Parts: sequence; C-alpha cells; structure tokens
Amino acid sequence: MNRGTLSFGIKHHFQVILFASIIMAALGLAGCGGDSGTIKPSGTYEAGSKTEKDLQDLLTADARVENFDLSGDKLTVNVKPTFADAPIGLQQRALWNWYNTLQAARNGSKKVSVEATFEGKTVASWTGGEGFKPPAQAKKEGGEKAD
Repeated sequence: MNRGTLSFGIKHHFQVILFASIIMAALGLAGCGGDSGTIKPSGTYEAGSKTEKDLQDLLTADARVENFDLSGDKLTVNVKPTFADAPIGLQQRALWNWYNTLQAARNGSKKVSVEATFEGKTVASWTGGEGFKPPAQAKKEGGEKAD
C-alpha cells in the first residue's frame, strides 16, 4: 500500500469530520439563539391595533350575529339559532375573536367583556378575569337546570 494514499485518506476523513462539526455547531447556535423577549399568544391583537369600527365591521359581516350592543367595555351580541346550537368549541372561538378585537380597541383593557345572548338568555360569555364560560355554566348562573 502506498504511504501517500493512506495519509490522504486520513487527512480527508479529518476534514470531513471537522466540516460536519462546524456545520452542526452553527445550526445548533442558530436554533438555540433568538429573542428572549416576551412572546404574545398566537392570534392576539396588539393594544390599540383595532378600533370600534373594526369591531363593528367584524360583527356586521358575521352571519351568526343578529345584532349587537356596545356599551362601554361590555359587548352584548344577540346571536342567531345557528350560533346557539353550535358546538362549544365554535362558540368559544367566536367569542375569543370578538373579545380580542374589543380588547385591542380598548387599548388592552382587561375589563372588557363579551356576552352572547339568544332570545334574551346568555348563551356564553368571555371576560378578562374568567375567560370563556360555556353554555352550561351560563345556564347554572341564570338559575336554570344545566344539561
């Protein structure tokens, strides 16, 4: 065996291992680095990024909404039967969107609340302190028997 061939092979293997190590270290540093600032929840609007008009446009375009009333920090949305009969997850998503838009329009106030009503009864609600209250909880508070 030629001595030059053997030394080239070892040298070549060393270079390949060194190159792979450098690439792995660079990818590791890039993956672990980054901003250490606070991360906002997905889908949350920045305070002040929405206006009352944005909220009104959103509710007017929503087919589940019969009408609505915005009094101060409280939004009451009279919903159609399709909303009242919808699964809780769909109701929660709608209320979160309305609450989030109202909160952004009120410069991030935690005092805002959204209440969905159907035929004068609360179907579901969302407040800053308690989050989403599904229909069963809303019925119990209204004095009716929950399902």
